[in-house]
Amino acid sequence: GFLSILIFVVAIGNIQFGYAIGGWNVATKAYGKNMVGVHQMEVNIQINSIIQTATNIGATFGALFGGPVATYFGRWKAIIICNVILLVGAGSQFVDNFYIFTAGRVVYGYSAGLFSFLTPKYISETSPVEKSGMLGGVS
Repeated sequence: GFLSILIFVVAIGNIQFGYAIGGWNVATKAYGKNMVGVHQMEVNIQINSIIQTATNIGATFGALFGGPVATYFGRWKAIIICNVILLVGAGSQFVDNFYIFTAGRVVYGYSAGLFSFLTPKYISETSPVEKSGMLGGVS
């Protein structure tokens, strides 16, 4: 019933990190076409590395600051705020500017890191004790 829907909706947040990593692999060629220069292949490799690393850096800080964010705002409000952060990060990746795009990846990664912390915590706190262990595996 309600608990199943709640757990499903909250657990979707953890998919964001895998999507952030896998989604960039698809976009690499399209973004690389905008790069010009004599050493285009080297530039593309460096830029791809920077952009992918930006996501991981954001995720690291999101996971590190997940505890204070959850304590300050509460679990549910923190998840809602995390969704807003995710939208800002994803939206900024539509801008055809390397620096804004990379900053968007950091913000997107930050939300993915927050989700990585908040989702298991929220599921364990909202599920009944007898189902807590089973539902903890969802996240």
